[in-house]
Amino acid sequence: PPPKIKMSAELENKMLKDELSELEGAAKAEERWIFQDIGDALNNIINPVEADEMKNYKNIVPPAEEYLSVAVVEARNVPAEDLVGANAHFCRIKSGKVMFNTGHQQWTLNPQFDHVFLIPLGGNNDLVVELYETPLLGGAEKRVGWVEFNLVRLLQDVKKEPVSGLQSLRTKNAAGETVVLQGTAPEKPCQLMLSFEFVRNVHDDRV
Repeated sequence: PPPKIKMSAELENKMLKDELSELEGAAKAEERWIFQDIGDALNNIINPVEADEMKNYKNIVPPAEEYLSVAVVEARNVPAEDLVGANAHFCRIKSGKVMFNTGHQQWTLNPQFDHVFLIPLGGNNDLVVELYETPLLGGAEKRVGWVEFNLVRLLQDVKKEPVSGLQSLRTKNAAGETVVLQGTAPEKPCQLMLSFEFVRNVHDDRV
């Protein structure tokens, strides 16, 4: 049998503490992975667009000579519809007959999207960016608010240089009036950070 190694009580205690620390770290890591897996599964639950609405839109980039690049960076100060802010949020962009969705972000009232879309120009004068909420345990998606742009006016500035900034979302109040959407933080609106850039001749079959 191998010889028994003698060690001081201090060293033995240190080794035991290190071993316990490693075991605790492994247990916490496994717990994090479990919750991450659950979160990923929930984030992947995407409620389909209503059939009638889907028929009116395309989720691919059609060929065009000119595009508007729209970067949906983040939302700030989203109003909490549940007690813990666990519901997932995503953004939807609509222009003409083209529609795109960002990915879902959960467990935050300041979701980071970092998604860029190409909007073909020509024949469409409107651009709407909407913020949606999806319940944690499933159910119908709900529009939280929106911001709308006139493309003709927007392109006058964007064709000179890229434009970016915070945009306050709108919603309807109980009287049916369009008002600024107030966020969770008192007296602060819910906003989207958006960036716009004019792009020419970038389309190919891989877009």
